[in-house]
Amino acid sequence: MVRTAKNLVKQTGILSSPNRKAGKPLCAKTVKEVHDFYFCDEVSRVMPGKKDFLSIYVNGIKTHAQKHLILGNLNDVYIRFRELYPETKVGFSKFAEIRPKNCVLAGASGTHAVRVCTIHQNVKLMLTAIQQSNFTIEEENYYLKTYQHCLPLMMCNPAQSACYFGKCSECPGSENLAQKISDFFNNTGVENITFKQWLSTNRLTLETLVKSSEDFTAFLIEKLQLLLQHSFIATE
Repeated sequence: MVRTAKNLVKQTGILSSPNRKAGKPLCAKTVKEVHDFYFCDEVSRVMPGKKDFLSIYVNGIKTHAQKHLILGNLNDVYIRFRELYPETKVGFSKFAEIRPKNCVLAGASGTHAVRVCTIHQNVKLMLTAIQQSNFTIEEENYYLKTYQHCLPLMMCNPAQSACYFGKCSECPGSENLAQKISDFFNNTGVENITFKQWLSTNRLTLETLVKSSEDFTAFLIEKLQLLLQHSFIATE
């Protein structure tokens, strides 16, 4: 025992400790689930700048990978992962360790000027909640797939600038869309919707909300009206 200790000190120094057994590595399926989760719209968004990329090696080949900004802190993101994949066994430390290199946290180099667009993300999260429920979005309800399908139903075709700000008397407005969504919930027997929203107090957090189908519809219309104005300003 003494001889072993002396040899260990010679090899690794006086503060050395016995080699720890390596932990069980994650299987490829788990790693892929974690990676795919980091890249989903609920968790991160692609940074738009031409210089917003990292050089990484894929199968030994150097390539440029566009950065994805993570929309929150890793603890909240990990909690959401456990909610969606309760059967997948991965601890927080490993979850953070295998984060794709091009999925960056707010505050990292090059992200100081990037603001999480909660206006877009919150509408996406509400539509995702509908799609993840136990019913199928039929062709006649195509407008529930993306906000890009919803917005044209509230404006003229082609839309003028006044249409985006609710100042056009010819626009169909939000009433028709609200009725379509209400009819959809009534026909599918949906009474309550559980969905996620990015909320900002002292910091941005991903919260779970539950609303009746009636309140959810009114809330979604309110968010879409705000998005109309925002999308016009953002593209000008």
